[in-house]
Parts: sequence; C-alpha cells; structure tokens
Amino acid sequence: MKKKYLIIILISSFATAFSEFKISPLKPEQIKLMKEYKVISKNLPVDIHNLRMLNINYYNFEGKVKNGQLVVHATIAHALIDIFKDLLTIKFPINNIELIEQLFIKNKADVANNITISFYDREIKHVGIYHRHDKVYASKSSPKSLIANIIKLFKSPYNNDKSYMLNDDIEMQSMYTKIDTPLKSLHAYGFAIDINPIQNPILYFIAANQIQLTQLSKSLNKNSNMQFDQGLARYFPRQGIRYANRKQNRHGLKNRAGMVENIVETFAKHGMNDWGGDWDMPIDHMHFQVPRERALILEEITNTESLDNAIEYFNITRDYYNLHKKQIDSTFVIPEKFSGSLLELYRKDPKSFYSQLRLLKQNDNI
Repeated sequence: MKKKYLIIILISSFATAFSEFKISPLKPEQIKLMKEYKVISKNLPVDIHNLRMLNINYYNFEGKVKNGQLVVHATIAHALIDIFKDLLTIKFPINNIELIEQLFIKNKADVANNITISFYDREIKHVGIYHRHDKVYASKSSPKSLIANIIKLFKSPYNNDKSYMLNDDIEMQSMYTKIDTPLKSLHAYGFAIDINPIQNPILYFIAANQIQLTQLSKSLNKNSNMQFDQGLARYFPRQGIRYANRKQNRHGLKNRAGMVENIVETFAKHGMNDWGGDWDMPIDHMHFQVPRERALILEEITNTESLDNAIEYFNITRDYYNLHKKQIDSTFVIPEKFSGSLLELYRKDPKSFYSQLRLLKQNDNI
C-alpha cells in the first residue's frame, strides 16, 4: 500500500511540475521595466508584440524543481516549452533562469552569476566574420574603427616581451573581419538562448604578439580571413576555464553536470539547430539559436503575413532537419539577382519562395 501511495505522489508531483509551463504576451508594465533597464533599446530589431513570456520549470544543481521566466519570439515559444519539458524529464540541471531586467534590479547582471537567459536587445560583441551552415555573416561591436579597439592592449604578465591580451572592457572581441555596420544578436530577436554560461563558456582567440597584431591589421584592411599558427585562447566567463575539457564523464574524476553536449540534439529536434559549439570562432558552447537567416524570415513572415504562417514555416524547417539532418535553406535555388540570400528571395519574390517550399514539403510528405 505504501508503495502505491509513493507512486501516486511521484506522479502527482511530476504532473505539477509540468503544469507550470505557460506562454503569455508581454504585459505593459513588463515592457516598461525592460525599457527602463535598457533590455529593450530604441532600435529594437523585432516588433515587440512578437515577443512572448514563458513560464517554465527546471531542475537546479541541488535536484530541486525551480520556476523561471524567459522572453522569446512567438514563433518558437512552443518549441522552447517542448525543449524545457524534455530537459525536465531527463533532470538536466540549470543553475538559474531569470529575466535580464530582474538581474539588473538585483545587480546580478553578470555572466559570472551563471544565469540562463534568452531575450536581450544587444549587438553582437564579437567583431568579425563567422560561419553559419555554409553562409557567411559579418558582425561588429561598434561603428568605431576595429583597429582602434584592438590596439587597446596590455602586456601579459606571462610574457613581458611579446604576449598581448585584450583589455577587459573589450574582452569579448575576437580576431575577425572588419565591416561597416553593427549586427544585432539573435538574442535581440528572441531567437537565441544561453544555457549555464560557466559550464558552457565561450572560447575565443586573439593574436599572440605584436607581429601577429600587425598582420591582423593588414588582413582586416583587406577584408579577408587569416589564420595564425599560435595565439591566445580566452574563456568567457573566466570561471568557465574549469570546463575547457568538454568530457562530462572522466576516468577517476567526479561527473560534471550542466554541460550542454548531451542536449544539443534536444534543441535541434525542436528547431533550434544552430549550436555555438559547432562554430569555429568563437566557440560558444552556451549558445543555441534558430539559424540567423531563418530567424529573420520568421520575423518578416510574422509582420507581413501572420504568426500562424510563421509558425508553419518554422515547423516545416524543423521537420525537414529531423528528416534529413541538414538545413532546408541549402536546398533552395536562389537566383544571383537576390545575392544568394533566402531572405531577399522571400522579400522580392515570395511566389518563388513558397513554390519551392511547397515542393520540398510535398516531396518529404511533411
């Protein structure tokens, strides 16, 4: 009899944990607070009415079920709910989930506090060029000269003659290609999430000495990529260096929880199949997002058509990935006049965009 009651209690508590999941529009007072703490800027790249508040449950590192909130784009709200239900089922531990504005209020808005976050209207802090599924996008942290930023160096105490490191105020900047316009992070659209930053740090690289810095300057002025055979690797946050070795289970050592490698496929199967751990520079272990061009198309469809149409497109791209293990974007035939951009194809020739989408859908019986 006791065993029967125990089973009933366990089932009841688990059902209660799942009942806390909820999606709701942003309230006016919430938007006001986000603006007050500059979580929303004056040049917000997304329609604020396209954002949703998620109420979710998760296990913390002490094995207790906790409640948290995230702001995400409406098109992926249900996908995130499904993801966090899966994480709850496998008891994947998350240190803390909290809204950025609440962190500012508590003076805890520091990545070192190991907070899992989603929406935050900001530019990409890394300077440069990075790869996303055979497409290239450029980024820059500010309109100022890239070289002027990189010259802000100090000599490393480990090598007083030749070793240089970036100053803390531009710590997140890396060796990348100069462009003219800042690029908004997908966090600013609600299409990205960072999980357990300390257990899943960003790894980035900088020039090891003045000679390489000069070479970097010349390369950037030519708007080209370059590779170094030596350099400095930096971890952000700094505490993340303890997780430089990405094996969760190591012989003779205590198992380390909260590392995301085991949940990459969980995010991918629900449509967030661009993981920062697959990138070359930076290697952003904490970061999951909808592929950038797809995210921009989803925002466009939401604004020009309807949210339902955007969700349908998102679901098709998700199902295609699960079936073929590759991105649907690479299968589109894009005429040269659209500069190889699927977003431009949608904007200027939606008929062609949707006819190709319908054909792919029919062929796969999605």
